[in-house]
Amino acid sequence: MKRLLLIAIVLSMAVFASAYSYRMINQQIMLETLDIMTYVTAAAGTHDANWQLDVTDGIDVVSTTTHLPQFCRVETKSGPTGLAAWATVDMQAFTTTSGPSAGTEITWTLTYLPNTDEATNKIVFSFVLPTGTSAVWRATHNGLHLVMPDSIILGAAPADQTLTITSEPTNQPIWMNGADSGFTTPHDFVNPVVGSVFTINNAAYTWEPVNYTVPEGFVTATVNFVGTLVPDTFAYNLYVNGPDGYAVTGPVAGTTDYVATNADVTALVGEYTIADAPENYHWEVNPINVVADDFVEQTGGKITRAHRIFNHTIEFVLAPNPPITYTVNVAGPAGYSVNGVDFPAVFTDSNDYTNDLIGTVLTPSAAPAGYHWEPAQITVAAADFVNNVANYTFELVEDAPQAFTITIVAQDSETNAPLNARILIDGVYTGFTTPYTFTQGVDYVGGTYTLELEGYSAWLPVDIVFPAELTQDYPEPYVFNGIRDQVTPVELSSFSATLTANLFVKLTWVSQSETNMVGYRVYRNTSADFATAEMLDIPMVPATNTSSTQTYSVTDNGVLANNTYYYWLESIDYSEPQFFGPTSVFVESVTPPVTNHTMIVKSGPNPFKVGETYNIELNVKTGETGTVTIYNVIGQVVRTYSVTGGSNQIVKWDGKDSRGNTCGSGIYFYKLSTPTANQSKKIVVVK
Repeated sequence: MKRLLLIAIVLSMAVFASAYSYRMINQQIMLETLDIMTYVTAAAGTHDANWQLDVTDGIDVVSTTTHLPQFCRVETKSGPTGLAAWATVDMQAFTTTSGPSAGTEITWTLTYLPNTDEATNKIVFSFVLPTGTSAVWRATHNGLHLVMPDSIILGAAPADQTLTITSEPTNQPIWMNGADSGFTTPHDFVNPVVGSVFTINNAAYTWEPVNYTVPEGFVTATVNFVGTLVPDTFAYNLYVNGPDGYAVTGPVAGTTDYVATNADVTALVGEYTIADAPENYHWEVNPINVVADDFVEQTGGKITRAHRIFNHTIEFVLAPNPPITYTVNVAGPAGYSVNGVDFPAVFTDSNDYTNDLIGTVLTPSAAPAGYHWEPAQITVAAADFVNNVANYTFELVEDAPQAFTITIVAQDSETNAPLNARILIDGVYTGFTTPYTFTQGVDYVGGTYTLELEGYSAWLPVDIVFPAELTQDYPEPYVFNGIRDQVTPVELSSFSATLTANLFVKLTWVSQSETNMVGYRVYRNTSADFATAEMLDIPMVPATNTSSTQTYSVTDNGVLANNTYYYWLESIDYSEPQFFGPTSVFVESVTPPVTNHTMIVKSGPNPFKVGETYNIELNVKTGETGTVTIYNVIGQVVRTYSVTGGSNQIVKWDGKDSRGNTCGSGIYFYKLSTPTANQSKKIVVVK
């Protein structure tokens, strides 16, 4: 009875939802220079009370003063351009069934209420409602955002106020905040900054007032400075210049740039020493010696009859050191090369102070048949340099004799998942499980090989017969496909996510049979963590409960460009739900190139030395996703990588498992699995 009631509620919600046409109009708002996020603070779905929004189609008016925030609001939320301020209106708020139709001009009036100046506190704009039923986003990404004048917040600009500076005598230099303003008395300053300090800079006079500070609420005023001539004096100024912020010791210490002033020149003469130069630089002259004769009277002799000024400037100049030459010497047998340079090879870097040779991967040319290089590669490291020189050596080492092998693997015939099945030879259990590699002279025995595993009563092939002695190597594994015995409410043959032409994500799944099914739900996340995934805001997809193939699809139009999305499918039956996935897709901002076939292009190096990188180059058919899984010799998963549609993709395995532990030497396998292809290859890992 509870199940029937649940189904009735779900069906009634679906019918009720279809009676309305949801269409949100989202208008991004900005200010000329001010930060709009300071003045719009309401969270998504709520209305900021400092604003009033009125929207009309010429017939009805939707307003924040008459409608709930769910229909009309000013808010902050994430949109196509990230977190921003928005004016939002729901077309359902209009009295017509579906709201204004496409082609209707709608007029918006946006008012900032804290500004009571009605001449500046509002903005009115209109646009024509576009076609379609989906949400409209007018924002910076399509150039339809609204930039409002700052006056909507600040109101009208105040009237100009003028400060007039005069002096007795006239034509005196006016300084502001301790620096030359460039003007002389008399001069008018329009709208001076509150707190600015004005003085007359002529030491030949004492001035009354000494200075004038612009007060709060300043209004137009005149300030007259009256000067009184001072007795004849002498001033000696030593200007100590150099790059900012360096400490200087000497008769008068300080930090560059600074001025040492004294009426007695002897207090300034002596040796001045600046702090150590930064790395890779030196001082052109340090220390600098100052003598009394270095001081020169200011041009024109006396500035006034009362005051004489003598100046001298010393300058500490930084100069770069010569570039450092870094050298890498690589030794090896004659007739071979490394990175295209014949042995003995020399690589240098001498264009600056940074050793750009660090991190260079040194790879020798191909070894002759029956030999290999030790080491296979060398990565240049900073610790290897002594006096800016690093020395390396490659040696040719004869290969060990080859032992012929065969590898037996098992996989589920439906999912291609690896299986740990018992291996039997002539009906006798060997003690090994798949995947396993038998080696001639170690544990290989000829005969009829079969598998057994609970839950799998049939295998394809049924058996494989091997000779009593191996005479060649078998690099490709022999694959047994197990046929599962169990019956599940739903059997899926595929679940995929593809990018549509509109850069939405289309989710498609195919069921081979359905029994006692209710329907399907889809979950999404921006990571492969199902625990934090969210269910898509779409009705549950009802199941057909037939034994024939059924194809279902839904479209997720709530995705953003340049993001990877992971999806899970939940099948709901009358016992307990099942989950499938994840399948992933990258939402690009441009149309990706089309790849028609899934295949492994190449991989190597093989053998693969611990500490190096094993590269797997592959193509994945456009629209498909899959995995590259690395297994150890007993079939345990070592590492799994996800791949999506595209050409010339490279999976790089660093020889470590999913926990970051370095794998030991031995035989490993990797498998490329997609809806249209399954390929496996062997990797030999050596120390």
